[in-house]
Amino acid sequence: MYTLAMTVTVRKPLDFRDIRTDIRARIRSLEDTSQRQQAEFVKAQEKAAAEHRQIMEGFKSAIDSYKRMLDLEEAMASHNMLDTRDKGGPAQTEVKIPVPVALPPLADFFVSKLAQNGPLTKEELREAAQAVGYFGEAGGGGRATHATLENIKRSKRVVLGDDGKFHASEMEKALL
Repeated sequence: MYTLAMTVTVRKPLDFRDIRTDIRARIRSLEDTSQRQQAEFVKAQEKAAAEHRQIMEGFKSAIDSYKRMLDLEEAMASHNMLDTRDKGGPAQTEVKIPVPVALPPLADFFVSKLAQNGPLTKEELREAAQAVGYFGEAGGGGRATHATLENIKRSKRVVLGDDGKFHASEMEKALL
């Protein structure tokens, strides 16, 4: 078995620069970068989860609609409504099936709401949009409401009055 031994003899003190401060700064920089990366990752995960929830809600809605149609068909079959041999045709029945309706763009909704109801605050507009299903059951919609109102204000479709309420522009009132 061999062992290596190294002997260092320092005869004169070496003049090295102290780099400990630089190393500490590098560590802080790497820690900051690591934290930013983690925060971006969490934000991306939350966005992906929200998009996934929205997609899954669409599937759930479609499945519920098909289940209602199947229930109707089974009810008609069980009452021999589909049997046309002795009746001269299918039985007449009135059935109401709720069909999901696509909502107009949020900007158009706000403008029409202002033209119909008169001046409203940002919060009143957000609540009206939420009531008809723009922001889902979870609520929220504050950012979307703010951004939409700023855009339609910039395009002069609405104006913000001195009373702090939004008003439909005269041009929009004439169009509606």
